Amino acid sequence: MIIREKPADTVCTQSWAARAGVGRMRRLLLGPILVLLTCLLAADAYPESKTAQYKEYEVKAAFMYNFLKFVDWPEGKMASNGNQIIIGIIGQDPFGSAADILKDKKVEDRNVVIKHFDGFQQLKEAVEKDKTELTGKIKALSKSQIVYRDNDGKIVIKPADEFDELKSITDGAAREKKIEELKKRGFLLTDPSKPGDIKTIIDTIANGQMEALKQCHLLFICPSEKKNISEIIDLVKDHGVLTVADTQEFLDTGGIVNFVIEDNKVRFEINLTASEKAGLKIRSQLLRLAKKVVKNGVEVTGLTDPAKKESQ
Repeated sequence: MIIREKPADTVCTQSWAARAGVGRMRRLLLGPILVLLTCLLAADAYPESKTAQYKEYEVKAAFMYNFLKFVDWPEGKMASNGNQIIIGIIGQDPFGSAADILKDKKVEDRNVVIKHFDGFQQLKEAVEKDKTELTGKIKALSKSQIVYRDNDGKIVIKPADEFDELKSITDGAAREKKIEELKKRGFLLTDPSKPGDIKTIIDTIANGQMEALKQCHLLFICPSEKKNISEIIDLVKDHGVLTVADTQEFLDTGGIVNFVIEDNKVRFEINLTASEKAGLKIRSQLLRLAKKVVKNGVEVTGLTDPAKKESQ
């Protein structure tokens, strides 16, 4: 699309500084929108050396990054993740190296972090397996332990009196305060003499991957998870997660954004009702670029239907 400026027929009386300020403001406002428009046009603009799937999913990855800029999350959601904004991918990952464009990206002052999850059925089976193993291990212990998952997701059980952040604290009140601080960071103290505490800790640690899904800001549900979509959405629906997929009838299942291919280009549809239920606010700039926006089961707007946009 070519945008032509109208020829000037009057003398501009604005100062250079004022014109420059307006220019900067326009760039700030239009920059992200132009990036999204570029994504809409770019699906078939890649060298032939790249596979069709690579091209498609690189565009989808670019869209997902830009979604992060046009969605507002609840304050509590943003505060709980520090300086990170998390994109989760659950199931058999179709992106591969196409997702590399997301590396080292930022949204405002937050680092974009990619987390990969096994299929939902595998996650459920892992929960039961971890519960069984943890129950046996903890019941066999005779003194308090710190239980947590390391950076590789492995469960670690370490005697509390050997834990660096606790072993030097002898004051009872200071120790309890430290234990509460550790708990917030995922380090849980288990006392073998308290069965109730043990069960809570086992459930918490075993469900760690499920809890991590809820921490995502955007969760892409891979095509391999088609049979599990309802369960996944049900798990994260109250936790401010922007659910995204490229699966037929995803919006009807309660998903928020669904990618579709139209005229060999990647487009997307939005379920406004689902986004509102999740506590998310999708900005008007993104809604205007959607192929279709649905609210309460009814299409309310779309790029291809100007009449509907005017009536909104």
